[in-house]
Amino acid sequence: MRWPNWFREKNSLILEYDHLEESLVGTFQEQVEEVGRYYKFVGLSEIGTSLQNKKNLGTAAIVFRNPRKSVLLRAVPLLIDKKIPFTLFLRADCVGLNRLPPEEELDWIERNSPKKLEPEKRSNFLKGCWENPLKADELLKVVRSELGPMPIEKLDPMLFFSTWGKLVELPQELVTWGITLYTAPDQSQYLEDEILFIRRLVGRAPEVGKLGSLSSLLKINKMWHEASLSRLALSACVGNLDGAVTHSNSRWDLPVWHFST
Repeated sequence: MRWPNWFREKNSLILEYDHLEESLVGTFQEQVEEVGRYYKFVGLSEIGTSLQNKKNLGTAAIVFRNPRKSVLLRAVPLLIDKKIPFTLFLRADCVGLNRLPPEEELDWIERNSPKKLEPEKRSNFLKGCWENPLKADELLKVVRSELGPMPIEKLDPMLFFSTWGKLVELPQELVTWGITLYTAPDQSQYLEDEILFIRRLVGRAPEVGKLGSLSSLLKINKMWHEASLSRLALSACVGNLDGAVTHSNSRWDLPVWHFST
């Protein structure tokens, strides 16, 4: 792919990755090298600051939706070797545990069960997790009783999140911490408490946010806004938009760049 000068000077790119299977490591490395020929890699918060201050763009940020074991094993070492900054979005209740976010667990249960939740029950489950995260375990118990347990033995162990110890060992000059927005703004006390918890464990508070997958499943795009994000002391937020970042974008609803296949 060739990037014309006029294109990269007027935009920035956010490259988003999640679980990285071993077969995709080469593709990941090729994409990073290709973008690096034309864009300067920066932390995600720097792109938000450039938009806020109307400064030139021409930068790129690498972000990971979750701190999965596959990410820390297969992707992060490549970035550290090249001294490329990156952002890890955290969801504290899954770090270091053999559990996944509730919407992912539901997906895996349904894949391996002869039965599926009725559409209305599925919608109520997702809404319940979004509106009150503390009820997620209770809602999952109902799902398991109806469809069966999560098939942990069938999952790639690399899907699960890394430990706090591994996260703390990452070079602090390269990593930006982010937080997944997995609930509604009126329930932001959960996230405020989580931000304090993350700060206590990794030494710094999250600087940026990312709309969780529940928001896209429920088709919620605009519920989080500047006031509620600023209350969490975040400087920018990745939303559900696709494309390059330009000065027409808000730093509170940043798009993600996807390579054409």
